[in-house]
Amino acid sequence: MADPELFERMVDDLKGRGMSDGAIDEARAYWATAPNNAPALPCPICYLSGGEGKLIALPEQDGVESLKCRSSSEAPCADRTVGGHA
Repeated sequence: MADPELFERMVDDLKGRGMSDGAIDEARAYWATAPNNAPALPCPICYLSGGEGKLIALPEQDGVESLKCRSSSEAPCADRTVGGHA
C-alpha cells in the first residue's frame, strides 16, 4: 500500500481545491490500492476528475521534496521534508 501518511499531507490541499470529504475518502481508498514499490503514485486530483495521473517526486529544494502529477500542469499537491517528516 502507498504511504497513507503522505496522502494525509495532501488532504488540506485537496480541500482547498474544493473537494468534499466524501471525494477525499474515495481518493484515499484508491491511493491505498497502490503498491509500496510503485514507480509513481496515483494522483488524487486526476482520479477524482476521471483520469489516471501519476505523482512523481520533484528534485529536492531546501530539504523539501514535492510531488507533481505527470499528467497535469497544476502546482505540486504535496510537499514533504526529505526523511518523511513535514
